[in-house]
This record gives sequence, C-alpha cells and structure tokens, in this order.
Amino acid sequence: MKINENFKRLTENYLFNETARRKAEFLKREPKAEIIDLGIGDVRLPLGKTVVSAMKRAAAEEEHIKTFKGYPPTRGFPFLLKAISALYMSNGIPISEDEIFVSDGAKSDIVNFIGLFSSSKVLICEPAYPAYAEIAVLSGKTPVYIKGTEENGFLPLPDEETGENLIIILCSPGNPTGETYSKEDLEKLTSVMSVEIVRNGYTLQELRKDLSAGYQYVDLSYAPQETHNSLPTLTTDTFRPVSVGNESGKEEELSIKNEELRGSTPCIPNQVYDHLPDFLKRAMKPARSKRERDILLLGLIANLSGCLPQVRISFDQRPYSPQLYTLIIAPPATGKGLLTLANMLPREIENYLKGENKRKKDAYDRELTEWERTNQQIKKGTKSTAASPAPMPEPPEYYHLCGAPSTSRNQIIRRLKINGDLGLIICATELDMISGAIKQDYGKHDDVFRAAYHHEPVATDYKVDGELICAEVPRLALCLSGTPSQLANFIRSLENGLYCRFGIYTCGARWKYRSAAPIKGQEDYITLYKGFGKEVLEMYFFFQQSPTEVTLSDRQWEEHTAYFDCLLNEVASEQADAPGSIVLRGALMVARIASIFTALRKYEGAMQMKEYICTDEDFHASMQIVQTILNHSLLVASSLPGEKMKPQPMQSYFRIRSVVESLPKIFTYKQIKEKALTEGISERSTCRYLKSLIELKYIEKQTDKYIRIKEFTDK
Repeated sequence: MKINENFKRLTENYLFNETARRKAEFLKREPKAEIIDLGIGDVRLPLGKTVVSAMKRAAAEEEHIKTFKGYPPTRGFPFLLKAISALYMSNGIPISEDEIFVSDGAKSDIVNFIGLFSSSKVLICEPAYPAYAEIAVLSGKTPVYIKGTEENGFLPLPDEETGENLIIILCSPGNPTGETYSKEDLEKLTSVMSVEIVRNGYTLQELRKDLSAGYQYVDLSYAPQETHNSLPTLTTDTFRPVSVGNESGKEEELSIKNEELRGSTPCIPNQVYDHLPDFLKRAMKPARSKRERDILLLGLIANLSGCLPQVRISFDQRPYSPQLYTLIIAPPATGKGLLTLANMLPREIENYLKGENKRKKDAYDRELTEWERTNQQIKKGTKSTAASPAPMPEPPEYYHLCGAPSTSRNQIIRRLKINGDLGLIICATELDMISGAIKQDYGKHDDVFRAAYHHEPVATDYKVDGELICAEVPRLALCLSGTPSQLANFIRSLENGLYCRFGIYTCGARWKYRSAAPIKGQEDYITLYKGFGKEVLEMYFFFQQSPTEVTLSDRQWEEHTAYFDCLLNEVASEQADAPGSIVLRGALMVARIASIFTALRKYEGAMQMKEYICTDEDFHASMQIVQTILNHSLLVASSLPGEKMKPQPMQSYFRIRSVVESLPKIFTYKQIKEKALTEGISERSTCRYLKSLIELKYIEKQTDKYIRIKEFTDK
C-alpha cells in the first residue's frame, strides 16, 4: 500500500504551528512583552455557565439506558434540528428542519464538498483560513490565490481571466477583517460564474439564489416606516399602541378598541338553546338578547353544578363532581344582573339546610340543658353518683350550601370540610366582594380556589381542639361577575393558575333603553325563580337517593380528544408563553357541563339507574359552550396586567388563522408577511407561526412556496 502522494505537497509546517513556535521564541527573548495574538481563533474566556450546565446534563443522560442516545441520525438528532430551526425562525429566517444538516464542523463539510467535484483547482481569496489550502492539496487539487488588499477592501473577486473549471471558496464575513460582499460584488461574481456553470445545466436564477442565500435576510438599508394605529373592524386585529402613557387620546383609543374586541366575541350557538334540558329552557325566560341569554345560561349551569350531590364523571382516570367556576367580565349594564336570578337556584336548598340546622340546634340545646341539670343534681347530692356522669354533648355541625363571598380563607376551608360531599357555592355579582377579602390578612384564599377545582386537599393551621382543619375532597362552585377593572384586582396574571380554572365570558356595552313596564299576565321573575329553586331542591333530594355516574361514549371521547389536541397545538403556536392551560381546563369543563345536562335528563325522566350515558346532543352542546368560552377566555387573558398597575390592551387569539385563510391555497412567504403586517403581526411572529403551522401539518413548504393542506379547528 502506498502513501497518498498529496501529503508530500503539504507545507512542512502548518501555519498556526509556525506562528505558535515564533511566538514562543519571542517570549523567551522578551518575557514581559504583551502580545496581541492574531493567530488561531482560540477561545479566550471560560465557557458560560449555561453551556457547561447543558454539557453536564447531556453527559449525564448517556449514563442511563432510558436517556442514552448513542450515535445521532445522519442529519442530526430531531430535537436539535427543531431547536436550530426555532432559533432561525425567532430571528425572522424561515428555515424548516428538513433544510438543516448537523455535521461535526465546517472543515469536514468543506473537505466533503471539494471531494465531490473533479475540478483541478481551488480558488482561495486571501486572507483565508489556512486549512482551505491544505484541504485542496490533500484532495489532489491545486490552490489558486487571489489577494485581498486595502485597494479592493480585502474582498478579492475572481474575474473572467481567472480561468475555468474552478472551485471557489468564499468566506464572508471572514477573519481577520470581517468585511462582507455587497450586492454589486455578488452580481459581479454571478456574471463570472455563470459563464461556466449556467451552460452546464445550472440556471442563472438558481445561481443567483444560492449566492445570495447568506444575505437574503440582511438588508442594511431597511428602516422601519412609521405607522399610525387605526381602528380596524376585523375581530382578529391586535391593538398594539406605541405607548398608552397618560395621553388622553390614546387612553380613549385603547378603551374604544377594547370595547370593540369585547363586542366582537362570539355568542353561544342557537342550536345549543334549541336542545337544552327542559328545566334550563324554562329558566331562560328573563333573557331578552343573545348576550343576556348566554350570561344567564352560564350562571344557571354554575349554580346547578353545586346542587347535584352524588353526581360524578370520570376524567383522566379521576372522578369529578360537576362543580364549575364561571366568571362574567363586562362593563356595567350589560346583563350581568341576570346572575342575581341564577344565584337564587340554591336558595331553597339553603333554606332547607337552615331548617335542619335549627332542629339540630334545638336538640343540642335540650341535651345540653339536661346534661347541665344532671351535673348540678350530682354536685348537690340529690342524684345518685353510682353511675359515671354522662359526657358533655358535642355541638352539631351545621351545613350551609351557600357561602358569603367575603368569607375568610380559614372559614372557607372549615366550611368545605364540614360540608363534605354537599360542597359549597359562592356567588358574587361584584368581584370586589371577593378581591377585597383576598387582599386582607384573613383572605388570600385563591390557593383554596385552585385546589378545590380539582378536589385536591386544602388545609389551614387554624386549629380547633388542637387539630388542623383539612378538607380532603373539597367541592366548590363559583359564580362571579365584575367589570374589567375589577378583574385586574382579582387576578393579575395567568401565572398563579386561577384564571384558567374559570369559564370566562365577556361582552361590550350596548346602551339601549328598554321598557321597564310590567308584562301583563306574567309573574315577576323573582317569583318565577323561587319556583325554580323549589324544583332544584327536589333535584337535590333525588340525587341524594340516586347516585349517578355519567359516562361519555367512546366516539364522544375520540371527538373530544381530537378537538382539544388540535386546539392546544394551535394556541401553542401563537406565542412562546401561550396560555395552553386555558385549553386543558376547557377539556374538563366539557365533561362537567355534560354531566350536568345528563343529570338533568335523568331527573326529568325519573330514571333510577346508576350509570347514565351522555347523549350526543348534550355532548355537542357542552362542546359548543366551551368552544365559545375559550374564545372569550383567550381574549380577556391578554388584558391581565401582571405586575403593572393598569389592565393591558386586549389582543385577539387565532390572529394568524385569518391571515392564512385570506391567502390562496398556494402562497409565498412575501404574501403572508405582507398580509400579516397589515393585521399588526410582526415579521418575526409570522416566521414563528409558519414554523408551528408546518410542524402541525396545517401547511407544507415546497421550495419557495407554502401550501395549505389542512383546515383550522372550528372555533
């Protein structure tokens, strides 16, 4: 076997070895000299902690069989390809994962590229990385140099005289100058190369595209144009003021825009109301508009959810009772007052419990009086002490279904513990009633609300007879309403997890006076709802005697899973810190509303079977209600102030959906970018949306085109 003759053509000393040798000799002569080393591009500072930490974690993963990765796939690990694509996307460069190849370094790639071609020469623009010449020699080719000088700006270019059949290595920007070729330079290079390349089947268009690939997202001449905020009417617009500050004009514009967005939110579809259980249909009588109808229905469902003992539905392998959290956020005089009627539904149960509590108290008082009389007789000697004195009677536990909104945290936990499976309902038509208590030392009970939503244990160190108070399986229903400014005091951000547990509904103000004259021949609504409250008391007795397990069919679960999977992906694609928890909790809301509708069907049919299957009609009604709620929740979530003092401008969700749907089935990046900009979506955000939509298989990228291959989830 013979040694590759090309090795003999290499220079005796590699450049950087030679510079290192000369540097060492100089320092021997001048040990105190300070040297600026422009040699090999070595690192001069320690690695960052983040890098070191990531390397440690990666090494530790190789120690365990479950996380061991071994050799990567040819193009690189999928998680790495995804991360690289995301990095470029976040900087406005739409590069998909299938356009990325992860190698062990540029030097290896250059060796491979040079080995692909039969050219006998490699053109190198100096100053250049010395390895380029070494690579050319080892592959049997001859390096040809063109000098970079001050006259040509250290950016030498080949010309027609350079010769044919060349491999040209361009490094721009490169060390040590950092200079880059201009568009004119690239055009000149194109004309030189096209003589050889284009005539061999490579088109001039392809040549231009490849030469400018590294520059196509850089435009130093670009300067953003000033734009003026307008008030477009599309519901997918996002209001992004430059500064709201204290300028009254912009404050007013913000208020108007927020009101427009509230007014554009969807209503619950009519078909839901066409097929409601009979009780709910009759209870809808006071509503006179679609907004009032929605607010009343959500209030009725929330209150009923706390009035159905022994009703259960399995969700994610856990039994849940129907209790819901509902929150109506709207300006004054928008129909929130109808919740006062809905909040009357549990009153007859509460009155019944008060009567039972009075009987318990009367019995306890009699027992206590008798015990005290007996003890007095024993002390006086008028009664025999042969038998041990009876223990003092224990005070009874009193049940209350309805709790006051201003109740302290400890009292809420105590009430949840005592009530057990009965649960607790808290209603407040003004959020200030709740948020006022939360701000006090005795309040701060939002953690109780969070835990009770999933029936998770809640406890307090407020002791009774030396024991902690703990509600093991709390069951709580909330029906609240308030104005946008009250919401900011109640929940400041998504981070603490309370907001996503509420079914949110919002609407704008419609100032229209309607007659307050009594309707002849109709009973007043207070009397009407007192009658409904008596029916709810009968339901309460019915379900106490007839425990109910509501189930969904396999087909319903499949539809449920498919919908929320698609919706979660779509919401996650909107922004990096997307409120996916709103969607996840929405999936549970569907199950709970379905259990309420199914329980009402069982009661109305006087059925006694324990397991009752939800009808497709009730399942789809539950889905449609939650679909509407989620649109409202995502919109209102954008206004939460976080650590700021004021509510933030509202921003609609699903913004990119309307942009994509407005484009042809096949479109270009330029088309979607320009359309998105008109809708207030930045180019960077558009790139991120594109990447997500490609991953989710909504669109497909083919060379420089995008094709819509799947329709969006029905909102």
